[in-house]
Amino acid sequence: MHDKRLLTCISVMMGLDVIGADDEAEMEDASETTTSNASSKNTPSPRAQKEEKMDVDKTPEQISAMKEKEAGNAAYKKKDFETALTHYSKAIELDPTDMTFLNNKAAVFFEQQKYQECISTCEKAVEVGRENRADFKLISKAFTRTGNAYKALKGLKQYSKAQDAYQKAIDIDPNCQDALDGFRECMMSMNSDPEEVGGEEMQGE
Repeated sequence: MHDKRLLTCISVMMGLDVIGADDEAEMEDASETTTSNASSKNTPSPRAQKEEKMDVDKTPEQISAMKEKEAGNAAYKKKDFETALTHYSKAIELDPTDMTFLNNKAAVFFEQQKYQECISTCEKAVEVGRENRADFKLISKAFTRTGNAYKALKGLKQYSKAQDAYQKAIDIDPNCQDALDGFRECMMSMNSDPEEVGGEEMQGE
């Protein structure tokens, strides 16, 4: 792990991390743009056709879970975090195999500055994602958010844990710009004023 972190340090210092990473929205599917109206009114859009096909393959519980997630996303956009949590929790109850709901729930905890809850939810998301062969970018996102939460807690030990989490995200997705940026910020914070960082850690114990 330390060798990987050293390589990452060298990479970010040399500016080798700009690899054209995707600018993903904070919430999965929460900020998607609407499709154009170029097609005729009676012709379903390709996205609508795709969603209809996907729904055929889903169980009633999974379809209901997706509706709960959409309601949660709408509440999240309005910063109605308690309502968002309620919907995401319901989605998890309906379909515990989809890590996206856990990722979104962790995002709410982060916005509420409930960083320990965010971290534990991200850890659960990674576990569920790996068990169900989730998209590697979703798992990387969970590790990145874990790093963000540790970084927000501050302190020498927290920055070190944040770097470990960012490194795991980078190992999975080398193009994850958020993880690369987070790793760099932790490195700069730890090197800029070690005495201040150490003092923060002592106050937190």
